[in-house]
Amino acid sequence: MGGGWHDPHVRGARILLVVAAVLTACSAPPPPPLPPPAAPATTTAPAPPEVLVAGAAAATLAAGTARFWASTVIAGPAPGTIVMHGVVDFARQLTQGELTTADGVFRIVGDATTSYTQPYGVDGWLAVPAGSPGELTPASQFELLTLPMTELRELAPAEVRGTPVRHLAMLVDLTAAPPGTPDAEAGIPPQPLELFVDAAGRVARLQITITADGETVTASCDYYEFGLPISVRMPDPALVIPAPPPPG
Repeated sequence: MGGGWHDPHVRGARILLVVAAVLTACSAPPPPPLPPPAAPATTTAPAPPEVLVAGAAAATLAAGTARFWASTVIAGPAPGTIVMHGVVDFARQLTQGELTTADGVFRIVGDATTSYTQPYGVDGWLAVPAGSPGELTPASQFELLTLPMTELRELAPAEVRGTPVRHLAMLVDLTAAPPGTPDAEAGIPPQPLELFVDAAGRVARLQITITADGETVTASCDYYEFGLPISVRMPDPALVIPAPPPPG
């Protein structure tokens, strides 16, 4: 019988192969010396809060597009909640989504000059100039980060929609906002602002709480799914109705 280690011919051949391998290894030139151990990896120190605040708006705008979820909660004599969600194209200054108020649910579309709302089941669109006082938009929110601020500090790490973020808190002076802009408030002390920044330095959440005249308003906006492709369709001009001027 043949073919196994009990066969002396097979056993001898295999021993010769092992010996040949050993001899080859012994006669080969010595291997080159091992390279010196790599230096320990250096870690970049996290950006200080001042740098995060200064760069957050630009980093967010550079993403091009994002989904957003904004809410305004009013506590006081006339409480209420307004929720707006959709997509935003920062470069083209376009917004599209849905607005929910105590009066119903509305479609929303906006560009750099005009915001449009349309109740479901209605053909017409109501047009309001962009930047009206109290309007919550990415532009008005990011303007908050340019206002004079005090007591800037970093809180414990947090998460926004499952994304790890750095959490900053500060007080902002709304009286320094240009008159007539959405953030302008006269005669009130600095108000608390919270900024949540992702690993790319982008705004994941921006939230401000304003207390004045016996009323507290908390406005918050989340940004996520940065860079997604979006398509915004503006209303048919024939269906647009200009908003009536404010009373007074």
